[in-house]
Amino acid sequence: MSDARVAAWRAFLAAQRRVLQRLEHELQDAHGIGLTWYEVLHKLHEAHDRRLHMAELADSVLLPVEGVARVVARLEDANLVRTHRCLLHGQEWEVALTSTGRTRISRAMETHGRGIDEHFGVHLSDEEAVALTRALGRMAEPAGA
Repeated sequence: MSDARVAAWRAFLAAQRRVLQRLEHELQDAHGIGLTWYEVLHKLHEAHDRRLHMAELADSVLLPVEGVARVVARLEDANLVRTHRCLLHGQEWEVALTSTGRTRISRAMETHGRGIDEHFGVHLSDEEAVALTRALGRMAEPAGA
């Protein structure tokens, strides 16, 4: 492996850690939610009817169903989501945003977007952003794709 690729890897990890820490801090300070809660609420916000089956939600946030179930339980305790069994799908749980959850994620999306601009986007030209998106997209493809 070349020195340049090792340096790129290390820079990627350091930048990711720093940007995620800043975004987490801003979301906690402004809205009382962390990045994990944000991601779950955001996926529900984007979904048709603002609801998803638990397995779909887990796939969309790249967490195991058990991990998402724990996050969803805490979100439900905070009145940001509600869950119920989906009669059409037997044992599957459906998760839906509450009105409180819709308000919280709408406000948090503004903070998050501003944070992405300030801590990430400002460091990239449009050409660099396109190249980075292309490279990271290739890395994110499933093996053998």
